[in-house]
Amino acid sequence: QPEEVVGASICADTGGAVSGDPNNPGCPARFEYFLAGTVPQSPLVKNQDLQLDKTNGQVSGKDTLPENIQAENRPVYTDPTGGIYCMNCPIASQSAVIRFPIKSN
Repeated sequence: QPEEVVGASICADTGGAVSGDPNNPGCPARFEYFLAGTVPQSPLVKNQDLQLDKTNGQVSGKDTLPENIQAENRPVYTDPTGGIYCMNCPIASQSAVIRFPIKSN
């Protein structure tokens, strides 16, 4: 094995670091090889409190009535642009458009 190649266990689902934190969701680990210095150092999915719509289980939006909002702790992926994705919430019934890179007005 070349010196510049190292092995490490990572999360098989996300490719991030395997978390030893009991407050974060577990994931199945797999062993991978990396160039030295490129091993993922943090998990990509973490538990976080979300405001969910009681009627459909999805993340509440600006049009969700206050009486239909409840807080729940769920596993969440945050993308590089700051977008938050609930990993075990129902999939939205409407289409979404994602534009990248984000252009500020």
